[in-house]
Amino acid sequence: MISKEFLYEHPTHSMIMDPKSSLWRSCFSTEDLDEIITYSNSHNELGRPLPTNIENLLSKLDKKNTFRSIYDEFDAVKAHPIYNPEEYWVKRSILDYACLFIENEKVLPRRTEQDLLEDVYRFIKQSYRLSNTTVETASASMSSGENKNINRTIGSMSKVWRKQSSERADLVFKHLSHEIGCLEIGLEDEGQNGTKEMNERSIKTPIMMKNFAYHLVQQYKIDASKIITIGLIISGFNISGLTMAHDRGSIAMIKSTERLHMPESSLASRFKIGLQLCPVALDNNEPIYFPPCFVAAEINHTRRKASPSETTEEE
Repeated sequence: MISKEFLYEHPTHSMIMDPKSSLWRSCFSTEDLDEIITYSNSHNELGRPLPTNIENLLSKLDKKNTFRSIYDEFDAVKAHPIYNPEEYWVKRSILDYACLFIENEKVLPRRTEQDLLEDVYRFIKQSYRLSNTTVETASASMSSGENKNINRTIGSMSKVWRKQSSERADLVFKHLSHEIGCLEIGLEDEGQNGTKEMNERSIKTPIMMKNFAYHLVQQYKIDASKIITIGLIISGFNISGLTMAHDRGSIAMIKSTERLHMPESSLASRFKIGLQLCPVALDNNEPIYFPPCFVAAEINHTRRKASPSETTEEE
């Protein structure tokens, strides 16, 4: 497999495939790669149309381009937090976002990533009520920690290995004690090929998502094809979504949305908010081979380098 030739950690070491990556152009014919991408797009949970009631509610934003017109329109919406949770979430999300423009026609810069998450992207955190999940901020991933230390044992002929630290996500969604989604946020936007966004979109977040799935497979001995995990990547006022499915055996397939830009001015005439955490289905199917993520040795806390002898061979 091509990953054997890599000198540094890459998602393919953990059997993670993003069909949009230019890497695969040298591995598949154009026709085969187009077929894979077409299949991936057709099974992308994040690309599903919004429910009609939510679409109708969002249509109230049409031709509304001032704080007062948006606020008055949605303040009048009748939505109960218990009996109409989806409509109530949309209403509160738009009202909260509109309030960013009370004192200025443009959103003022935030000083920290936490401020950006709490003020601009509050609707993401508040969505946990819709999906029967809980959220944790700046949380060390339990699944990541378990995977990194999967071979750690007590000392025998040598001392106990030092425990490797877990990956930390800026926001984690949990169902009961199980991690099923994560979010990474950057205060500044350096473009989709900026170092921070590129690493978090292509390495850190997919590996955490794979670890979430691996933990569920080991915990419940279920077919990995029943599990979909989710990731969100934020850079300033830009946001994109990732889902990970395992409907081709042990290969984890990444599917992504386009990079969307959040309104920075009250003159923006329309914006949509859509977030759905995919449910995790648990059953008692016979387990299939589902390997853990590749873990590279940490050397002086520099970018982890992959040894050819340590890579996981893809089938």
